[in-house]
Amino acid sequence: MVTRFYGIKTGVRKVSVPNIIGINKTQARINLSNISLTYLEQTTPGTVLSDNDIVSAQGTASGSVIPRGSVVQYTYKVFTFTPPYFPPFFPPFFPPHFPPFFPPFFPPHFPPFFPPFFPPHFPPFFPPYFAAETWGPCTSYQVIQPTCNGEDVYQGIYQGTRRTSSLGNVEVCSGLSFIGFGSCIASNNRSCGGSGPDGPC
Repeated sequence: MVTRFYGIKTGVRKVSVPNIIGINKTQARINLSNISLTYLEQTTPGTVLSDNDIVSAQGTASGSVIPRGSVVQYTYKVFTFTPPYFPPFFPPFFPPHFPPFFPPFFPPHFPPFFPPFFPPHFPPFFPPYFAAETWGPCTSYQVIQPTCNGEDVYQGIYQGTRRTSSLGNVEVCSGLSFIGFGSCIASNNRSCGGSGPDGPC
């Protein structure tokens, strides 16, 4: 008689890390959460408004196979406005003006003659006038960038607010937020979880 014992094979399910570089942080959260991965976010300053909230680096390389529930760290950019630099202004210097001097003339048998004295002449100085910078109200604007919708790539529409000053400077009032999808760009996209290659919508 032969006796066999059948045990239950157990293990942790693993998933492949998607590529999230170049997409919005909101979409990166969705892509990681959809495959049961957690995330840790870090920020880095950005100088281009269109790169605001866009992922620039990820700690775990795309394509790596890790257990579900693992933490994927990534870094996204935050737009930082740098005001223009105006060097200090020094008004021009005008040296004092002295009229030409003529020595006194003494005619014969006449008392000496002294011409009148004219004090130095300084023209009036008016410093330049700089208008104060004023800001207009915050207005909304939109940015369109490729965004995953399931396994397909759509035009993602993001909206924020900003304002402009009388000197042409721009200041962000609120960051970009995802508001919806536009037209389809490609289907079965590999970076969106599809098997690839990209196909028509």
